[in-house]
Amino acid sequence: MTPDPRTKIVCTLGPACDDRAILQAMIDSGMDMARLNCSHGDWDGKAKWIGWLREMAPHVSILADLQGPKFRIGEIPGGSMEIVAEEKVTLGAGDAQIPIHQKEILDEMEPGGRLLLGDGEIELAIESETGDNRFEARAVTGGCVKSRKGVTLVDRVFSSPSLTHKDVEDILEAVKNGVDFIALSYVKNAADLRELRRTVDRISEGPGIRLCAKIETREAIDDLPNILKVTDLVMVARGDLGLQMDIEQVPMMQKQIIEACTWAGVPVITATQMLESMIENARPTRAEATDVANAVLDGTDALMLSGETAAGKYPVECVRTMARIAAVAEARFDRTRMEAAWRARIKEKAPDHTDAIAHAVGSLAAQLSPA
Repeated sequence: MTPDPRTKIVCTLGPACDDRAILQAMIDSGMDMARLNCSHGDWDGKAKWIGWLREMAPHVSILADLQGPKFRIGEIPGGSMEIVAEEKVTLGAGDAQIPIHQKEILDEMEPGGRLLLGDGEIELAIESETGDNRFEARAVTGGCVKSRKGVTLVDRVFSSPSLTHKDVEDILEAVKNGVDFIALSYVKNAADLRELRRTVDRISEGPGIRLCAKIETREAIDDLPNILKVTDLVMVARGDLGLQMDIEQVPMMQKQIIEACTWAGVPVITATQMLESMIENARPTRAEATDVANAVLDGTDALMLSGETAAGKYPVECVRTMARIAAVAEARFDRTRMEAAWRARIKEKAPDHTDAIAHAVGSLAAQLSPA
C-alpha cells in the first residue's frame, strides 16, 4: 500500500477548471486545497466552486487569497501598447501614455527610480519629472504593456494600509461562504496579521477561519519570527518577492523562509511559476520539475499551482505531474539532515515538551515504517 503523500497540492481555480468533471479529476489527481484568487472574478463564480467542492470533496480546504494594496496601471487606450527598448514614454497622472493614479506610488516616484511592470518583464528607468505627478522614463526592456497590470517601484516602502476596502468586502464574502483560510497579501509585519485576525473575528463572530501570511516583501522577511507567532500558514509568494529584490536572491529567501517555518512548526506553501510552461504545454520543463522537487527536499509542506490550473490548457495534467514529482522527491527526503539540525538546535536551547514528543513519534515512525 502506498502511503499518503505528505506534500499537499494547492490549485488556483479559474476558467480552465470551471467544470465539475475537470474539478473532480483534479481532486482525484491530488488536489488538497483550492485557492480562490480575489484579484479576479466575482463571488457568484467563487460561491459556485465552493458548493461543488463541499459536495464532491469535503476534505479539500478552501483558501481565499485577498488582493491587497497592489498598485496597477490605469486604462490604456486600446487596452495595450508596445514598448521597445530605449524608447521614451510618459507615465503618471493626466494623459500620460502609461497612466498611474495611486497617490502612494506617485509620491515616491522620482528621477533615478526603477519601475517594473507586470511580472517584471518590462523595466522603466525614470529620467525626469515633467509636471505635477508626470514623469518621462526610458524603457530598459520592452514588451507589451496592458491595462490593469501591476506596477512595482523597486526598493521603495509604502505606508498603505494592509487591508483595502475591497479586501474587507472579500472577507465578508469569504466568511459568508465558509472558506477555511484567508490569505493576506503584501504582509509587512505581524501587526498586519493581527489586524486581519480582528477583522475576520469581528465579521465571523468568533475564531474558526485560519490565516495565511504571504511573504513577498523585504519587511515581512525582516519580521518573519514575529509573523510566525500569529499566522496559521505561510505562503512563499515568489512572484512579488522577485520584484522586491534581485532575482538571484529569491532562491535563498525561499530556503530561508521554509527553514524558519519548519522550526516554528508553521506549514508553508511554495508558490508561483512552479509548472508555468504547462499553461501551454502538456509537459513541464526539466527546470520546473527540478524546482518542484527541490522545494520538497527543502521541506515545503505544500506546492501551489496558479495560472497552470486557473487559465491553462492542462489543469488536470498539471496536478498529476506535480503529484508524481513530489512523490519521488519525498522518497529521497534527507531525514538525517533534519535530525542533525534538530540536535544542534537543542544544544543551544532545550526543546519544549511538544517538540520532544513530536520528535520521538517521528523517530519511532521512521524506525517501524508502519504500513
